[in-house]
Amino acid sequence: MGKKNITGVVYNEISTAFFDLLAGKVDAFIYPKPVALKLARDAGIDGNIKIVGENLAEIKRAIRVRKGDKLLARLNPAVNEFLRSPEYKKIYGKWYGEPEPFLSIRRLTVASAVLLVTITVSLLLWRFNTIQKLNREQEHIIDERTKKLIEANTLLQKEIGERKKKEKALLKSENGLKEAQHLGKMGSWDQSEELLKRETARSQFLLDLYLKSNVLNDSEVYEYVMDEAVKLTDSKIGYLHVINEDQQTITLTLWNKEALKECTTVPDNHHPIVKGGIWADSIRQKKLVIHNTYQSHPDKKGYPEGHSHLTRHMSVPVLEEDQVRLVFGVGNKSQNYDESDVKTLQIVANELQKIIVQRHNIEQRRTLEAQLRQTQKMEAIGTLAGGIAHDFNNILTAIIGYTEITIGDLAPDSRAASDLQQVLNAGNRAKELVKQILSFSRQAEQELQPLRPQLLVKEALKLLRSSIPSTIEVKENIDPECGAVLADPTQIHQIIMNLCTNAYHAMRETGGVLGVSVTPVELGSDDLTTKMHLTAGIYVKFEVSDTGCGMDKMVLEKIFDPYYTTKGKKEGTGLGLSVVHGIVKSLHGDITVYSSLGEGTTFRVYIPMVDTEAKKVLQAAITRQLPSGDEHVLIVDDDEAIVKMEEQMLKSFGYQVSAFNRCEEALNEFRSHPNAFDLIITDMTMPGITGLQLTREVLALRSDMPVILCTGFSELINEKKAKDAGICQYLMKPLLKKDLAIAVREVLDKKAKKQIL
Repeated sequence: MGKKNITGVVYNEISTAFFDLLAGKVDAFIYPKPVALKLARDAGIDGNIKIVGENLAEIKRAIRVRKGDKLLARLNPAVNEFLRSPEYKKIYGKWYGEPEPFLSIRRLTVASAVLLVTITVSLLLWRFNTIQKLNREQEHIIDERTKKLIEANTLLQKEIGERKKKEKALLKSENGLKEAQHLGKMGSWDQSEELLKRETARSQFLLDLYLKSNVLNDSEVYEYVMDEAVKLTDSKIGYLHVINEDQQTITLTLWNKEALKECTTVPDNHHPIVKGGIWADSIRQKKLVIHNTYQSHPDKKGYPEGHSHLTRHMSVPVLEEDQVRLVFGVGNKSQNYDESDVKTLQIVANELQKIIVQRHNIEQRRTLEAQLRQTQKMEAIGTLAGGIAHDFNNILTAIIGYTEITIGDLAPDSRAASDLQQVLNAGNRAKELVKQILSFSRQAEQELQPLRPQLLVKEALKLLRSSIPSTIEVKENIDPECGAVLADPTQIHQIIMNLCTNAYHAMRETGGVLGVSVTPVELGSDDLTTKMHLTAGIYVKFEVSDTGCGMDKMVLEKIFDPYYTTKGKKEGTGLGLSVVHGIVKSLHGDITVYSSLGEGTTFRVYIPMVDTEAKKVLQAAITRQLPSGDEHVLIVDDDEAIVKMEEQMLKSFGYQVSAFNRCEEALNEFRSHPNAFDLIITDMTMPGITGLQLTREVLALRSDMPVILCTGFSELINEKKAKDAGICQYLMKPLLKKDLAIAVREVLDKKAKKQIL
């Protein structure tokens, strides 16, 4: 059962015995159970030891008394009451340890496992039921389609039977009609037989097309329809060409096998319709045309070099919303094309048009559904962004604010000041990141200001370098004197990040060179291409290029469309370039792209350079000293760290400050001394009373009281609503020291001017 050789070890201290047991130096030790359990629980290791036997000896103490003793009768209730008292439990716990709680780790683990198994089984059952339901629905759809096919086949068989009856009737009357046929030269029997064959062939074609259209892709459907049209009209050649979106050119798409034996025309994606001869009449006239004397036709212009020789020709356009989408033609029948051929080709074209419209509607519906799902996803992201922005900005306010205060107290050339400057830079990047998230989710307004884009581009490239592999070389050409633009910093950051990310994705498998340049450029009227929607003037040009895979013309035409992406489902939303395009247009600029397969891509963004006055404003904003004052400012914010930070900042500028982290206390103080304060700075989102409600209360007591409202983010307030409520300044957190100083001084100066007037 156990070990035969047992070695005993005597310990002077129980703690040493526990340590050796846990370390595996001994297999077990003997000690009184209650005391051992208490010591193990106090040390937090009770879950790591196991009781393997009962006490070797148990000492019980008792006093013998007579039965029915009065003293015992009085003692028993007192003892029982004591056993239920907290004092007893405290004493018991002191000597024996606290009893193990019911909700132990083991019980919780078992309960969690049972719950997980239950949920898993439930999900499997739900999935099974869902699959069963989907199978039933699919079976129902298949049954319905099968039923329709059977009905169509029945009708077809019935029609064939009726035509056979007519055929027998015609056979019986053949002899009686011979003389009339000879006199009138009608050939009715031959014509009727031929018509019957054509009708049967057309009906069979329609049935086959109905069955095949659900399994063939577009090109396979086109090829099948073209081959059948050639057979049904007894033609030798057939073709199908696509009309491009411009309705001015065609793409030479498809020929039948017989035509390909003679046709050596080089495929042309943009063959001008105006160069087409009478073979293109059906495109221009939007109706079916026949040329039974093609070579002698006076309007014949010829056809592309290498095209099959034509003797007779018939073509029909396939329309969608009154625009020609395809041109469908046959040619070189041994006899002239007649009304039966016209009917056949028109039926074929009509069925092809139905298939195209149906597939277009299905594709459009899928696109709309995908856009709806993406929109719902973006709404969810927006809701989430708004929810976290307020709290996150409060945290950043404290980080940035206290860092600025500490830097101000240190020697500028100290190592601590240098390290804290890095903390401040990181905080500012986080601040801009929140602005980007809110801007992307359409929950934050852009603030246009004169800025130097070269600094933002360098900052964006620093962030990108950490994620770009070493196989991609980054080449910069950033002019330090490229001028200023009127924009929001977040917008410039988004433009560079999106364009560089796309360039990186184009080269991540092969490596290459990512080029980024920012330079001033003067565009005259001669420099502006037809694709650029700009006026002559001075611009800042942002250029991002790569040596990646490039794009073809079809992709280039769609890259700025919302939700269009060439990436996988988990790699892109299709919104990046659409957002860039929207930003550039909102800044009165333009974006161009040059690309070809295998030769890389170059994006150029042109944003107007700001005028001289704007440059002066920018320079003044950079060089001016932070203003100060001695007025009395009341601060209220439910975050104590932010209150203390703002108080320190304002005191460093010379202001008197009364700070509160409870809105009710601040309001009571103002009610008691309404004329003691020159300015109120309040947070928006606070327990009990919002900053907007506080403002209304304050203005009701003193209408000339200036108020600055600060917010991390709130759906209840924006700059316009704040102004309408009588608020003088609207500041977004996190607050920078210079922003707070400038805002306070501007509000107080405006108040002073009003009082003078």
